[in-house]
Amino acid sequence: MVGSVIASRWAADVDGEGRFPSEAMDGLCHERLLSCALPVAFGGDGLEMREICMIARVLGRYCASTAMIFVVHQTMVLSILRHHRGEEMEALLREIADDQLLVTGCGHDLMDEVTVGPDNVVSACGRAVTVLFAGQADLVVVRARRPDHGDETLAVFRADEIELRRQALGDGLGLRGLGWHTYSVSASMSEGNVLGASFREVAAETVVPVLRLLSCAAWVGIADSAIDTADRFIATGEGGTSAEAHPASLRRLARVQQRRDEVYSSVDRSAVEFGAHIGAIGGGGQSIADSAYAVSSIVSAALDICGTAGYQDGGEFGLGRQLRDLLGAREMIRSAVGVSTVARREEQVG
Repeated sequence: MVGSVIASRWAADVDGEGRFPSEAMDGLCHERLLSCALPVAFGGDGLEMREICMIARVLGRYCASTAMIFVVHQTMVLSILRHHRGEEMEALLREIADDQLLVTGCGHDLMDEVTVGPDNVVSACGRAVTVLFAGQADLVVVRARRPDHGDETLAVFRADEIELRRQALGDGLGLRGLGWHTYSVSASMSEGNVLGASFREVAAETVVPVLRLLSCAAWVGIADSAIDTADRFIATGEGGTSAEAHPASLRRLARVQQRRDEVYSSVDRSAVEFGAHIGAIGGGGQSIADSAYAVSSIVSAALDICGTAGYQDGGEFGLGRQLRDLLGAREMIRSAVGVSTVARREEQVG
């Protein structure tokens, strides 16, 4: 209902104004979906990965910006859940569930200007960091180097514990509801902020596979939207002529639907595998790049079916938003959590 009733209603406005999809996110909070991945013991719903993927797909069908915010949030929540240590982090996980806190991440840029000041207060700084939906997030996960060990890790900060100074105003081509602004970032870090594992471990075991699965599911949702549009276009009779007179379009639509189903079957199989293993997933799942290409070809095929009507921005059969959202998808991933830094690891996990 959040997708079909709320997200769909405001998707065009979110895209046109380049604003945060507040209505849809309020709906997710009301349905307590921001904590759906957390175990019941922490106040969540304890959903399996394949169920979370389905939510991402449904949201992607109606508003890609809402879907990708959901994707980033769940990736960060699962990273905290699977790699945290200490009671302080467990209390934070319960607070995420109780108050439906929104979590973002900026792992692409390393907070490597780490200094130890008076009373052993550790300060971490980063410059020109893209932090998606920073103005609306309650928690920010950053990538920093620990001065004691020298290794990289992820640290979690409340919004009032981290200083974000906007350096440049972003205006994305696609996924315009995410906010593509660039910030300088600084925060004081303690052991209570830091996850127990290294960044490499968190990335390989959780960030990359979860982001890959949920992103691909959301992109299949975008494909669903494009296919729906093409189906409606054919149903109108393509300019007044009956759909039965155009078997070629119907056959092409069937092939597109089959390709969509194949992509999602790969996502679903990998989601099941992820749920069966504690560590990183392996096997036959598609890479992010392969899935992005496959979904782009599906949307392009739907555009061909709609012809000129598909190019009418804002028209009944326009597919411009879906195309632009897909163009922004991979850049969003790099900006959100720094998958480019572990690109080789991705090959090992799928």
